[in-house]
Amino acid sequence: MEAPLPTIDRSPLAAIQQPYPGLRAFETYESFLFFGREIHTEELLRRLSGNRFLAVVGTSGGGKSSLVRAGLLPALYRGYLVGATSQWRIAVMRPGGAPISALAAALADAEVLGTEDDPARQKMLRATSFGLVQAVGSAALRQRESLLLVVDQFEQLFAQCPDEQQRQAFITALHAAATAGHGPEQAPAALVVLGVRADFEARCADYPQLAGAVQDRYLVTAMTERQLRMAITEPAKKAGSRVDGDLAEVLLREVHTRHRAVSGAGVLPLLSHVLDQAWRSRTGDVLTLADYERTGGIEGALAGSAQRATRL
Repeated sequence: MEAPLPTIDRSPLAAIQQPYPGLRAFETYESFLFFGREIHTEELLRRLSGNRFLAVVGTSGGGKSSLVRAGLLPALYRGYLVGATSQWRIAVMRPGGAPISALAAALADAEVLGTEDDPARQKMLRATSFGLVQAVGSAALRQRESLLLVVDQFEQLFAQCPDEQQRQAFITALHAAATAGHGPEQAPAALVVLGVRADFEARCADYPQLAGAVQDRYLVTAMTERQLRMAITEPAKKAGSRVDGDLAEVLLREVHTRHRAVSGAGVLPLLSHVLDQAWRSRTGDVLTLADYERTGGIEGALAGSAQRATRL
């Protein structure tokens, strides 16, 4: 069973007080703190303008979830997708071990199923992929809104769901929602974006309904030094502070060394985590090299967090 996500204060004030998210991904409400991926957001929007079923692929810890949640979603709310309405219903989910139920719950949370559904209909929607697609299509057409369905950590479908029949039904539902219209000359019901870990690409491609999305995938590449510098320094500025230049240089060297050692996997969460720990323990208005060293560096910050977790 997937571990419950930690409770997070989603107010802008809380985000400013803690401008680095640590080991978790950036969320949509933190988009004003999300730097370094602007060009990637623009490229992803262009790709979605001509593709309603898209896989966003990258290494573990490479920034896929943050790009979609804090880059793409705010851009959609601001109306930056060419040819789409500015009115969006957005459902974000992870498949977990019961993907059909997770999909129904995500759609309900996004209010795309409406309020008229009785318990029997809800049970049907959770049991059949056709019912889910039908509900998505009818709600989108009725409300004249665009639906974006984001399936984050899509690899959970293979790693956590043991039922091949349910796995296939889930894939069928996603493909149909993104490709099949629900009436004469009607557009498909939804834009569907899958966040996929790169080492699961081949597994996805085994399913004909996913092959096109994988073949035309958007690959999240490593950030350049300039982009990394922005990710390090700009959130602190939003919080009314700044990162000392010496600390920024040390962190850039650390990221470069680790990127070569582990092929980029997990680098960005580690960077964000050590910045978060240094920010929490800073002694002045400026985030300094001394603050970073006090955490023990990346290894020290991780070890400290692990020790605190074992005491809970």
